[in-house]
Amino acid sequence: MTGAECPFEEGEDTAMVATGGVAQLPEVLDTSFRSALRRLDRAGLLARVSRTVDPDLEVAGLMKSHDAGAALLFESVKDHDVPVVGNVFATPESSEAAMDSTGPS
Repeated sequence: MTGAECPFEEGEDTAMVATGGVAQLPEVLDTSFRSALRRLDRAGLLARVSRTVDPDLEVAGLMKSHDAGAALLFESVKDHDVPVVGNVFATPESSEAAMDSTGPS
């Protein structure tokens, strides 16, 4: 396959693996936010707050008090239908867990 026929360029970031004459991209990380939260939860770095919290200063205050700790998932936020998550990238450990990275070698 020539460069004109291939939509991907070989290189450090878009390396292609040729198997059996068929070019394939290497496996990539699932970067959806829900997947990142699942990885945090599996690593024990996601704390769930199940009681109803007030979005007016209470959520921010709780996040500030846990700056160097686990990410926080507020499951019930007053007057809101969706949960709120914070402090996902508050520490190197939580950042690495969320992005499925072990950090520099």
